[in-house]
Amino acid sequence: MGRRTPRTLCVSYSTIARSEGRIFFDDYLEPLFYEGLNQNRGDEAFFLPLHSRIPFLNGGLFEELEGYDWKNNDFCIPDELFSNADENGRDADGIFGCL
Repeated sequence: MGRRTPRTLCVSYSTIARSEGRIFFDDYLEPLFYEGLNQNRGDEAFFLPLHSRIPFLNGGLFEELEGYDWKNNDFCIPDELFSNADENGRDADGIFGCL
């Protein structure tokens, strides 16, 4: 697999969250979970939507449950949950603040 660090998600967040009309959970994490980690793409494991090699995690962890349609849902997790450093500076308490 390619070399990744915990900061990889932070960089992806910075790129996506700053793009007009994009939401990190909807446009990055859900495809990663339901298409990237949930599908066996062979030895190369390249996942084109994220331009990365993503491992297949077998076992049902990322299967859609009870008819959950992640592509057409109204469930929204605000970007500020992941990082609010722009608003709070050193007092930021978003998820990526601990990485």
